[in-house]
Amino acid sequence: MGKQKNIAIRGTVGNTIYYSLHGEHYQRSKPTRVNRTAASVRSGLDFGKASRICRQVRELVAPLNPCNGDKELMFRLTGALNRFIHYQSGANQKETNRLTGLAYLRDFQFNDQAIVAGLRNFSIPANSNDSGSHGLTIPPFIPRSSIPAPEKTEQILCSILVTCSNLDQTSTKLLGKSEFIIPWQKELYQPPALLFTDSPEPDDLILMIVSLEFQSLHNGEMQRDERLRYRPCGIVWAR
Repeated sequence: MGKQKNIAIRGTVGNTIYYSLHGEHYQRSKPTRVNRTAASVRSGLDFGKASRICRQVRELVAPLNPCNGDKELMFRLTGALNRFIHYQSGANQKETNRLTGLAYLRDFQFNDQAIVAGLRNFSIPANSNDSGSHGLTIPPFIPRSSIPAPEKTEQILCSILVTCSNLDQTSTKLLGKSEFIIPWQKELYQPPALLFTDSPEPDDLILMIVSLEFQSLHNGEMQRDERLRYRPCGIVWAR
């Protein structure tokens, strides 16, 4: 940008734009037109898909998410979805095994302040016969030795959501949900199976989200621990 000298005009002559600003007259060159490549167009479309699916997933997870008002979460989840969509549509698509955990999405935490070791008990084995067709079966585990819990814990409220996203239509629906109490015990515990309300398509993106609430007895009533470090909520399985 430069000032006009000995002239005061407005308009465009060739590649130069003449204009006035705050009583002064300036001139500048026309911006160079940039032709978008096929890769940049695809990148923009991928980001648009990721933003819409992020909003849809967050709305479904909101009742379980202790950090639902965290704007940083929106950016982190959109970024993870965008990287996954771009990865799937790129050269590495054939190398991705969708039964062993999806790049960028598995282990995503909605509450990144929480102790997340306990969530790993709810991951579905890759060789599970019913992993994602009509329901999910969670392997048994021993709560006291596998879930880090605060002192005086009596039980754990476990809430599970399974979402199903069609990447072509950028639509997401609830595929199944479950809520059950895990006794804080040393014996082996078998979580109930989670049945789907619908059958997903082979190329649909399926996310299993688990939230844990640690409860202890206070004045004869069960109360949850409100500290964020004991409110884990994250994606434990994806296909």
